Amino acid sequence: MSACVFRTVALSILSVAVCVPASLAVESPWRPNDRIAVSMDGNGESARTNNKHTVADPDDIGASAVALAIMAKQGVQDQLVHFDFNNWLDVGPVPEDKDRMTPSVIPAIDKWGFNPEVFFDLTKQLDEGIANLTAAINASSEDSHLFIIAAGPVESIYRAVAAAEPSKRQYTSIISHSIYNETQLIQDNHRTIDDFKPFFENDGMGYIKIKDQNASEKPQVLWHAGKAFHVFGFLRESPDPDFRWLYTRIQAHTYNKADVSDAGMVYFLLLNDENGSPNKLRNLMGESMGPLEDLVVGEMTGNLIVVEAERMDIGSGWEIKKDKLASGGFYVTYTANNSYQKVTGHRLKGKIKIKEPGRYTIKWSMRQPDGVAGDHANDVWINFPDATQIGHGEITGFNKFVGRSKGTFGTNGTVEVKHKHAWLTVEFPKPGIYSVEIAGRSQGLQFDRLLLFNGMDLGEAKAHLLVAER
Repeated sequence: MSACVFRTVALSILSVAVCVPASLAVESPWRPNDRIAVSMDGNGESARTNNKHTVADPDDIGASAVALAIMAKQGVQDQLVHFDFNNWLDVGPVPEDKDRMTPSVIPAIDKWGFNPEVFFDLTKQLDEGIANLTAAINASSEDSHLFIIAAGPVESIYRAVAAAEPSKRQYTSIISHSIYNETQLIQDNHRTIDDFKPFFENDGMGYIKIKDQNASEKPQVLWHAGKAFHVFGFLRESPDPDFRWLYTRIQAHTYNKADVSDAGMVYFLLLNDENGSPNKLRNLMGESMGPLEDLVVGEMTGNLIVVEAERMDIGSGWEIKKDKLASGGFYVTYTANNSYQKVTGHRLKGKIKIKEPGRYTIKWSMRQPDGVAGDHANDVWINFPDATQIGHGEITGFNKFVGRSKGTFGTNGTVEVKHKHAWLTVEFPKPGIYSVEIAGRSQGLQFDRLLLFNGMDLGEAKAHLLVAER
């Protein structure tokens, strides 16, 4: 007799325990009208009230963002009816400077159109979160099954299920892959998956156990690649800033591991495949989260266009930095070697959407690092390859673009050609999408944003920015 494993699987409104050959994959029961709930941990830096545990499984730091990206790609944003995180309960708040889950979850809400009212940090919104999950269970029916992704200890899920109407549990299933999550007791009075047995046996609640999504010794198998971050390199190298943001969240793992294993449950549910992998994620995601226009990093507001540096396609030799003095709280700095004689391959690239053709003045917000000479760390190479560039006369290709400011990000910038300075203007002949490229020139330069404006002077452009930022 071949080996088998018992898996409780939701079939329509019934939940049955079946013997499945261990070599066979589980079939996802997902239907177009079904709904998703997710419960994740990640709050390993919480102040604990006992000494049993030191850190939560940090895979959800990246897995949360990847799971939300998978859902967005599948177009099920409206079917995500609950998402909680930091679900180690009764251990205190996460120190703000060590909270890695909030930066992985909250930005995705706005990026990809999720309902912000279904997201809960359980260290701050425990009662509200459990009430929301209970309501989601109570809204379940034969035509709209609820699948709960168990991506952390199951105590919060247990509290919601216990509070729900017993008759609604038959339309609800838990999806799990991890013995760790199922049996982790954060406090002695918390529950494990074994405590769900009455819900499974008496109320018909479903339980789907897929294979463990970790395979760290094989980076291209499943969702834990160990230290092999290169398997997610397609995200880092993408022109889509959302892809690059995903990569930064995978990088944020507490122990520097390319582990997003809990995202494998969402991939299974929506793609009917418990053998997901970075390559399969790449095939699913395609070139970007949306069409070309979604990659535009500069778009007109009136006669002003603002290109935030951190939203550009960031190549080697540049790094994103945080600073509350920068627009949006971020800037990019050039970290590679000086390159005064030739244009480097260390590039920032962006797309600009022009609605009104014409001639635009180009300025930037930049800063020099403390301690450098007045004319150091203050310039780049700049090029608008598909428009007409004008200094003292028409110029082509990359040219030196220079400014000076210390302490604060100053709005300035002139083009220097053959040792002569001039304001840079660019002629866009018709409406459309144009490119801008910036190559590193002077090590240490801090670049906040690029400004393009017409029909106004620099003072008016600065005034427009102040109004927009209020």
